[in-house]
This record gives sequence, structure tokens and C-alpha cells, in this order.
Amino acid sequence: MQASGSENHPQFDVTLQALQSPDLLQQGQQAQPYIREWAQALRRSTNNQLSDIASELDRLNDLLQTAAPDKARVRQSLETLAEYTERAAESAGASGPEIQQLSQALSSAADKLR
Repeated sequence: MQASGSENHPQFDVTLQALQSPDLLQQGQQAQPYIREWAQALRRSTNNQLSDIASELDRLNDLLQTAAPDKARVRQSLETLAEYTERAAESAGASGPEIQQLSQALSSAADKLR
């Protein structure tokens, strides 16, 4: 399944587009509803790796609540999410390539904040 234009996973597509945005920090407050949706969806799983990702998404959401988010802390959270997502991709089976793509996008977004 391709990530761009995917009819089955519009939230995935929106997430990738947001992570690729040049003004990532400025979009933080607008992204909060999507971050909460991701965290809630992941919490419904019995997979502990997904629970770790959901917890980190909560931390990221908290960081983005201010008008001027702390760039270093947001970067660290994105790096942690990339690491957790990479681990999840390794055990994801058929959806592994999409999850791998998400991990790479998270890592790239973190690099933009250096």
C-alpha cells in the first residue's frame, strides 16, 4: 500500500504531510487533535510497543500546547517516537513498510529541528 493518497489510512497521510512541513513547530497546536487521535488508537492495542508510542505522543502533545514550543524537547520527543516506531515496524508484518516510512518521517522531522 502506498502512503500518499491512501484511501484506507487518511490519518497516516496527514501525519506524513505534517512531519514533512517546513514549519513543523508552528503547526503544533493544529496537530494536537491528530496526535490525540493517534494516541487513543494506539492505546486500544494490547501491543506494549504501541503503548509506549502512545505515551510519547502524549508528551509531544503536551510540548506543543505552548505558543513557542521548546525546540530541543520537541526534537527529542520526535527522535524517541522514531525509535519506538522503528521497533514496531520490525514486528508489524504486512504494515511494516508504512510504519517504517513513518519512522523515517519522524526522524527527518527531528533532524529539521537541529
